[in-house]
Amino acid sequence: MSASSLEAEVNALKNEVALLKERYGPTFSRRVTINTLLNDVDKYMNTYIGVGGWIRTARSSGSSIGFIKLWDGSVGTDLQIVIDDTTICENDSFKQIVSGSTGSCLFIEGKVVPSLGKEQLVELQASRVKIVGTCDAQTFPLAKSKMPLTYLRDICHMRPRSRVIQAA
Repeated sequence: MSASSLEAEVNALKNEVALLKERYGPTFSRRVTINTLLNDVDKYMNTYIGVGGWIRTARSSGSSIGFIKLWDGSVGTDLQIVIDDTTICENDSFKQIVSGSTGSCLFIEGKVVPSLGKEQLVELQASRVKIVGTCDAQTFPLAKSKMPLTYLRDICHMRPRSRVIQAA
């Protein structure tokens, strides 16, 4: 084996290791906040990252694709997560993830891609989703729509999670 072919093989292996680190590197302790992502979109475009946060809304479009608006508290904007039937849903099925109640906590790994929608600049194509904690709608009644202040008076412990208080 010649030195040049050996060097080419070593470089190919180094590239493969770099791709594997990029792909499997995100962990909860090294997650990227939505604020960091949105402030430096070019840096994260087409890379694999991990994000954690709470479900604002979740919906499915058919049986093979779902959308989650994820909020992490770092900025007032949500990040759209796209889940399809190839997404690995740890401990839960696709249907359970996209029907998740408002306030459930998720950690999601995926690739940052340009958004096809008008509302956001980027979205995350999820490759792995893990439910960190669920939110029971009976115990923690967070509505997807705007909640009146009179309603928030009755559920004082949930005020910080409402959009009205977060905007202040």
